[in-house]
Amino acid sequence: LDKRYPGVIEYESRASAKLTINSSLMGGKFGDDDIARLKPLNDQFVAADFSNTAITDRSAPNLAAMKHLHTLRLIHTRITDATVLALGGLSELESLNVFGTGITPAALKAAEHLPKLQHLYAGETKVAANGPLPDALKGKVLF
Repeated sequence: LDKRYPGVIEYESRASAKLTINSSLMGGKFGDDDIARLKPLNDQFVAADFSNTAITDRSAPNLAAMKHLHTLRLIHTRITDATVLALGGLSELESLNVFGTGITPAALKAAEHLPKLQHLYAGETKVAANGPLPDALKGKVLF
């Protein structure tokens, strides 16, 4: 995978076996099939940035399999509520950025069940800044 995606997958630190992935610079060249190729490493990812890539809701099961993610950035991707709903099992997720995606207020129902979620970035989505928020997300949703 390192040869296929040079500089995209890195160790979290020199003393850690945990991984981070940042495919944002690949843009539209990185999509759903690429996320599927990462499957052997899913248990090791703690941070993932797929911003500005071509991923869609087809990637939702693979994203949900990254059980140890603390940070997930999906800025300007073609994901919708279906992807956020699939993320319900990410019990370690602290930060989710869905800025500029197709999510709606329905995604908030799923996000409120993420036990460690501290930040949900939802600017430029169909979630209104002045709209109602579930109690569990008050103070956590940023626009």
